[in-house]
Amino acid sequence: MAGLKIILNWAFRVLRGALITLALVVGLGLLALIVVWEADVHTLRDRYEYIMLAVFGAWSPDNWCPPGRKSDTCDRLSAIETRLEKADYVAFVNPVDIEGTKHSVVTEVRFTSARDVIAGRPGSQRCYLETCGVAGTQALTLAEKSADDPPAYTPLSVLNEKGSDPNMTGFELGLLARSHCQFSNAEIGD
Repeated sequence: MAGLKIILNWAFRVLRGALITLALVVGLGLLALIVVWEADVHTLRDRYEYIMLAVFGAWSPDNWCPPGRKSDTCDRLSAIETRLEKADYVAFVNPVDIEGTKHSVVTEVRFTSARDVIAGRPGSQRCYLETCGVAGTQALTLAEKSADDPPAYTPLSVLNEKGSDPNMTGFELGLLARSHCQFSNAEIGD
């Protein structure tokens, strides 16, 4: 009889523990359902993206503003994209003056879309010598760089033929290209 009493006592304890655990799981499930029901899906996605960025660095601007997302950042990006809709590209230039001359070496970074600007993914880059003379402003291409390729410098023979400044040889223009062109090696954000 004492053995049966001990078994029943343990059975009731196990059953009571199982019922309490089930009640907690159901309660937490209902609470999670209420939170998810009331939450903004885009806000939850933002939080997820922040965590992924912090932990893995996996953020990508291509999925930052999917259709339907309403935020100040997405609205500004949409406005920029609308304004640039008919543009072939967006370009930024960085001129570097050459000491002792009226010339400068200009590095032009071209982006194909507003999203590429935000992502820091240039489509192409070009470096040229900008000369100011009697005939006006002229540009001599020193080097070009496509998205992931290394810079392609203009051959010295071509620079010798097109030398716009009688005081600069093709060799000097080649050295100038390597010292003054400001190409980015990878994505701008890296």
